[in-house]
Amino acid sequence: MMITGFLLIEGVFARPSVPDWHELRAAMHEQIGNTPSNYRTGVELTDHPVTECARRLAELHHIYLRYPEHSNEIDGCRIALVAAIDRWVRSYVRPRTTTTLGAAADSLAAAYVQALDVLEHAERGSDMAVHRAWSDLGFHATQWSDLVAEVVHGQRPLP
Repeated sequence: MMITGFLLIEGVFARPSVPDWHELRAAMHEQIGNTPSNYRTGVELTDHPVTECARRLAELHHIYLRYPEHSNEIDGCRIALVAAIDRWVRSYVRPRTTTTLGAAADSLAAAYVQALDVLEHAERGSDMAVHRAWSDLGFHATQWSDLVAEVVHGQRPLP
């Protein structure tokens, strides 16, 4: 049996979950990968579809840094991944708003890749550009959390 994007609690399927920003960051950094099986239950688990898309979005943003001349192809793939995230959310979470998580995941991936690139090329970690890039990443992580709360729980973010 294959389970994707659902919580498994004591053998019972719970409401589908949306990964938090920590999980997306781990996927973007390739710290979480394919989990072929759960040795305790024997249930085959795969990565959450949203984290899989987030990892691929980050890969595309990395590729764009190296090959900006391929922006049309890269953008086409990003659009497809954004749509895949939104389709999964509509199918399994039944969002309480029309807010799109796909675009937020793409923005978070772009900010993450940008922050890593700025840090890699900075003379010092204390450079203002490094601070700005990581602050921007923090903004997008908070935005993701707010959107998840709005989409899943109907909780509007504070102004």
